[in-house]
Amino acid sequence: MCVVAAEMFGAPGLGYLIMNYRYLHDIAAVVAVMVVIGFLGLALEVAVKLIENRVLRWQKGLMGVSR
Repeated sequence: MCVVAAEMFGAPGLGYLIMNYRYLHDIAAVVAVMVVIGFLGLALEVAVKLIENRVLRWQKGLMGVSR
């Protein structure tokens, strides 16, 4: 939670927008920015999975092997 709080109060970005819109009582804008953050997280997860599958292709064969 500390990292999240530090990111929200740091340099201007999406966290700054959330705080700014919150002070302006623009709930729709706060929700919109939260949706954007969610989509960015989803895109990052998909990108990491694609890179993982490409770079660590050999590891798929090890998943079925039990020790």
